[in-house]
Amino acid sequence: MRTEQDLRAALQEAAARAVDPADIADAVRVRRRKRTHHRRQAALASAAVVIVVAGGSAVLRGGGGGTPDATTTTTTTTTTTTASPTSAPASPGPDLRKLLPARAVWPGAVFTIPAEAPDGSRYSPLTALSPTELLMIARTKFWKTERLDVYDTGTGESRVITRMPASKKDYYQRRFEVGADYIGWYGTMLNGRKGGWADFWVAPRAGGAAVKVGEVTGDLSGVSAIGVSSDSFVWSIRPGGVYRMPITGGSPEKLAGTDGLWLSSWPWAVDVPPIRIGQVQDRNQSKLVNLETGETRAIIPPAGVKGLSCSIEWCLGRMGNAVIVMRPDGSGLSRIPVPSSYVLPVLGSHFAQMSGAVIYDLNTGKKAIVGVRPSGYSWEATSSSPLLSWEAGHGKLNVLNLLAVDG
Repeated sequence: MRTEQDLRAALQEAAARAVDPADIADAVRVRRRKRTHHRRQAALASAAVVIVVAGGSAVLRGGGGGTPDATTTTTTTTTTTTASPTSAPASPGPDLRKLLPARAVWPGAVFTIPAEAPDGSRYSPLTALSPTELLMIARTKFWKTERLDVYDTGTGESRVITRMPASKKDYYQRRFEVGADYIGWYGTMLNGRKGGWADFWVAPRAGGAAVKVGEVTGDLSGVSAIGVSSDSFVWSIRPGGVYRMPITGGSPEKLAGTDGLWLSSWPWAVDVPPIRIGQVQDRNQSKLVNLETGETRAIIPPAGVKGLSCSIEWCLGRMGNAVIVMRPDGSGLSRIPVPSSYVLPVLGSHFAQMSGAVIYDLNTGKKAIVGVRPSGYSWEATSSSPLLSWEAGHGKLNVLNLLAVDG
């Protein structure tokens, strides 16, 4: 199954075809050339993206994921939008000729790290765990994930979190998610099994052996998103609905009230399915649901907006040749006149990725350009990873850790 992560990768590759340089210095120089400017504009028109998060998992014991504003009360909040999109102020779109590289805009958040582990395994940055810690996949072959490491950008040292259990030739891990206590993932067979099949795993976030939670078949193996709490592995399926399985083992259990909901980032769920590559989502999200507390936040889309999708902090959607940005309660409505056919999950809590190479801080309005040759994006990224990486050459990778932007 292809997901929003595949789409992000495809769009970044489109931007890479429009801009040849492999590093930021080259990108800045080439931006001044008229020919490259035209090529970028073409890439912008065909591959511009704006990113939006989708929500969570279900009423379980323990909490997880570190969601900043999860509450302990059960409430229902309805928000109204008072501004009209036609009257919302139009902020200037990203001018690629004037953008600075991310290292200049956020000097404390861009790092150059080795592209290989000390044992020679190839590194693929997966997500940021803290302002200095990066979760890395270590591979010996393209499809073969050997282990998960943590690389510390402060000390330049790495440590092993867990090693992947032995598996059959056609087995591979599809996606990882990080909770407060565990890192979870699920796997499938490359060529599939008749009727569908998937298995679920967790490993302690502090480090330790991987534990198999269980297996599912049939419709339950059509995983659209996963999450992990302090005591359960949680996943949603493609038709909608959220399920749990105790980490200690047991049978799958559907979480009450999750029909028509899809898991995003624990403990939040949304009422729009994840988009797939090649799709345009016109459906607007109408609520955020905290599946741990039962809180529901109603969202009212502005008139004329399509594909509105919201995290707990920001909503983004499409309207003609503009991206609509607002808070879930309807405040902060503005327009960014960047052509966009897709709306994707946010990076971290408040960053949007545009035209493949432009990162936009929705809180401050700061913009920067990152490298245009990705270092290996895949569906294994987490739901709203606060991390971007690109090749630096000479056996190195550049990494923008968005958690380090805020310190």
